[in-house]
Amino acid sequence: MLHLLKEVLAKRAPKLLAMLEEGGLARMESAWRRAVAEHLGDELIATGLDGNDEPTARGLAIEDLIDRVGR
Repeated sequence: MLHLLKEVLAKRAPKLLAMLEEGGLARMESAWRRAVAEHLGDELIATGLDGNDEPTARGLAIEDLIDRVGR
């Protein structure tokens, strides 16, 4: 799961990835956590849905990450 989070942030928000690697998700301020969730949502739309707009296995994993980041 952490690998997927790092993959998405490396592609979409390298500065957030650096913040994550410095202090971990739990230490990120809520505004930065929301930004991470937004990037995950973008990735879900771009790579996590099948032709019927149903989540693929990747999409389900991204949805799980979105839920975890939002806590």
